[in-house]
Amino acid sequence: MAALLDEETAPYTELRRGDIIEGVVVGTDRDGILVDIGAKSEGVIPSNEMQCLQPEGPSRLPVGEKVLVFVVQPESQEGQIILSLDRARGEQGWRVLQDYMDQNQAFEGYVTGSNKGGLLVNVEGVNAFVPLSQIAGGGTGPSSRSGRRCRRSARRRRSGCSKSCAKAMSAPAA
Repeated sequence: MAALLDEETAPYTELRRGDIIEGVVVGTDRDGILVDIGAKSEGVIPSNEMQCLQPEGPSRLPVGEKVLVFVVQPESQEGQIILSLDRARGEQGWRVLQDYMDQNQAFEGYVTGSNKGGLLVNVEGVNAFVPLSQIAGGGTGPSSRSGRRCRRSARRRRSGCSKSCAKAMSAPAA
């Protein structure tokens, strides 16, 4: 009996806003995906914090799958722990990009869109903007590059492509 009482008083993980922790998907409910993160109760990933799962949505994460989550709110007014997949993936992406920069490695990004000032690029889950001044010519506007891959070195900038990257964008993606 004493062993059971000791188990109940075992300390839970103390959460703070901004923590990135690993959890296990335990199910879904009307509020979102439920994740066991080692706290008193499961954390909830609301639908607005899992845009990275689109278009399939919560069905992309089966029960038992390990996920990295960002603690948005350690305890809401309802007593829930609010988590985010999107913010965790963005933070994880910045860490990966920092590693690329530290190791002076090249990496690829995906052109997701454009505006009159340049290109919108997603690199490791991090959205970046590439000004037109950083894109090599080619006669076509930035909108024609949407959906193409971009390769660049991490030496100069964390977000954005160099002229060598823009040359890669002018050719069709492999």
